[in-house]
Amino acid sequence: VQYLESRPYLWHMVALYVSLLPEDQMLESYPTMLVKVLEETERKRMLEQMRELFPDLQLQVLRQVVRLALSSSTGNDEIKCNSLQWLWQSDEHLGDALICANLLLRDFFLNEREDKMETAMVFVEDYLPEDLVESVVGQEDGGNVDNARSEHLAFCSYLEAYRTFGKWKDIL
Repeated sequence: VQYLESRPYLWHMVALYVSLLPEDQMLESYPTMLVKVLEETERKRMLEQMRELFPDLQLQVLRQVVRLALSSSTGNDEIKCNSLQWLWQSDEHLGDALICANLLLRDFFLNEREDKMETAMVFVEDYLPEDLVESVVGQEDGGNVDNARSEHLAFCSYLEAYRTFGKWKDIL
């Protein structure tokens, strides 16, 4: 698996070999490799392979991929923003996508080193599907999705207020 991971032209074979590993080793090694995948076509191919080879673990793997990318200390906001695309490919994962989007927005809002409000606005406008909040309506997750929906709407309201305040300052 490590050999295949080190050669992007062989990535199409990784899912097969990973599916033969014990579950704990799979959950440890495969997500770290998937974080490196940036092309949408490659991502879709790997998602299809996961659905075919280990459908019961797919959501667990994808959650780990996104959380690894979000917790990365590299500071690459584009990789963090793109990582959520793993969860947008399937409707049943949209609740998780919304929760992870909120994690990233919280990170942008609470960043002490620099002002990330512009990055947060770009993330909401360019990376998130416009109907993300509406898409998760009706998904059952013990209230987590409802809380995430409320939190996301609050974040969007805050960003709109921030944008409006910036326009007001420009006029002054």
